[in-house]
Amino acid sequence: MALVLSTMLQQQQHLGRIDKPPRLQYFFDATEAESWMSEQELYMMVEDRGKDEISAQNLMKKHASLEQSVEDYAATIRQLGETARHLTSEQHPYVDAVSLKQSQLDKLYAGLKDLAGERRARLDEALQLFTLNREVDDLEQWIAERELVAVSQELGQDYDHVTLLWERFKEFAQDTAAVGGERVAKANGIADDLIHAGHSDAALIAEWKDNLNESWQDLLELIDTRTQMLAASRELHKFFHDCKDVLGRILEKQHGVSDELGRDAGSVSALQRKHNNFIQDLMTLYSQVQQIQEESAKLQASYAGDKAKEITNREHEVLAAWANLQGVCEARKAKLADTGDLFKFFNMVRTLMLWMEDVVRQMNTSEKPRDVSGVELLMNNHQSLKAEIDTREDNFAACVSLGRELLARNHYAAQDITDRLVQLTNSRNALLHRWEERWENLQL
Repeated sequence: MALVLSTMLQQQQHLGRIDKPPRLQYFFDATEAESWMSEQELYMMVEDRGKDEISAQNLMKKHASLEQSVEDYAATIRQLGETARHLTSEQHPYVDAVSLKQSQLDKLYAGLKDLAGERRARLDEALQLFTLNREVDDLEQWIAERELVAVSQELGQDYDHVTLLWERFKEFAQDTAAVGGERVAKANGIADDLIHAGHSDAALIAEWKDNLNESWQDLLELIDTRTQMLAASRELHKFFHDCKDVLGRILEKQHGVSDELGRDAGSVSALQRKHNNFIQDLMTLYSQVQQIQEESAKLQASYAGDKAKEITNREHEVLAAWANLQGVCEARKAKLADTGDLFKFFNMVRTLMLWMEDVVRQMNTSEKPRDVSGVELLMNNHQSLKAEIDTREDNFAACVSLGRELLARNHYAAQDITDRLVQLTNSRNALLHRWEERWENLQL
């Protein structure tokens, strides 16, 4: 039958007839429709989904145009259907052929639309895959750039430097966690949706997702490690900074120790009170020295080798300076005590010397007796002087004892003390000699 129809059509065309009978025109149009739809089928069955997002978008645009042409071609198929129904109702010859042809056209058109939908679905999947791929690639690149910061081994040159690094990295870690966490969660959500929707590349998508999450976890671990390293470095440099600060305070205090000894007992007493206050003020500094010791013990438990040695050296440097300051303070305290005792000794010597001078003057200025009663009066007065001299014996003993004690301490004014002791002893001996001499004269 088809061969007959084809032959008839060819004959009509050969004769150049323009007006065709309805049945022949129908078969002619049907053949044209079949040819067009078959050509469109070839396009719809193409497997090319593009190599990237841009090429997939171009293919989608092209497909949308073809799909619209297929949609528009529905009018042609409906028109052919109307013609077929009309021919069938008029009981034209070849009714069965017309019905069969229209049935084939309807099936072919329906199949074409199905192919168009399948082609669109494949291109949609491709676009979704390429979009996810772009997001994952961008995120992987972003993670790689962040890793360059996280793997840095720079730990600072001093406390201020490491503190700056620590603060900047803290901000970096917070920003990375916030931005990266959101982006990774979004990418995971897209991947899960595609997998659950039965995407044809579900296995590949799952692989991308796993690789992305692994990279993200690696970055978080690197950030955590870097955070711990900076915190440890900051703690170490803070210890060095504190050692330097405390050492400076100790040296400053040491330079503040006065060498003034005072001019008399009153000024020495004032200086002693001032020095005691100075020592009390050192208690705050001592608590800082103790903190250095505690921090050193803590750090030495975490470090070994050169670092541990450096920690120990810094601690010992502080402790040595503190011990030296304590020694200076003790020496100052002892010297002030020696100075106070020195002025006390000088006062005792001066008091005794003035008293002896007064006694000698009394003995030298006494009038000569004129009669026996006068002699007796002078002898009684002279015996009174002897009693006064005897009562001063304890004062002399105390003064001499203090002088000898000072000499036993290796006092810085040893020569002056010795001279005063000799002077005191000589004056006392002279006093006793003068009393004996006058007593003998009175007895004559």
